[in-house]
Amino acid sequence: MISVQQLQSESTDPQVAVVTLLQHALVVASSRGDEEFANWVRRELNGYESGDSQPEYRRIGGPPCDRSLALNTEPDIEIYVEMTGGARLRTVRRWP
Repeated sequence: MISVQQLQSESTDPQVAVVTLLQHALVVASSRGDEEFANWVRRELNGYESGDSQPEYRRIGGPPCDRSLALNTEPDIEIYVEMTGGARLRTVRRWP
């Protein structure tokens, strides 16, 4: 069982992935019966539904832009995969 103190300690450890922190936060919220916190964690892990009100930090301002349209090229694609043990795999596909 994860304690609040363990969660606090993990939150300052750069080796602990954010998804791991959120999963542990969900365990803590559930064990404490804090449904409001548990619901927030679930939304952060699984995404916000269209009817949910999103927190301000999830909103991005500014006009949309697509570099590929301006340059008449396809955009670069970067894929990140979180792996067990905190390793990250990064793949970049560059278009000619």
